[in-house]
Amino acid sequence: MIWTLLWLAWVLVFLAIEIPALVNRTKGDTFSEHVWWLIGRGLPATPGVKLRRLAFLSFATWLVVHLFFSGWV
Repeated sequence: MIWTLLWLAWVLVFLAIEIPALVNRTKGDTFSEHVWWLIGRGLPATPGVKLRRLAFLSFATWLVVHLFFSGWV
């Protein structure tokens, strides 16, 4: 039960950060904008940017497979 409460608290903290960021319309403050910055959206595909994109794509692939198919646990 404690883990459920902790995960719920984590979601609530995320929402407490994300909702004000969505409302104020300042560039670069939402979670999506931070991810886009991390993967170099709009930047030339240098080796470093390609590596960051590959790392993010690998993580996202693992997460989908893990959550939907219980694979790669």
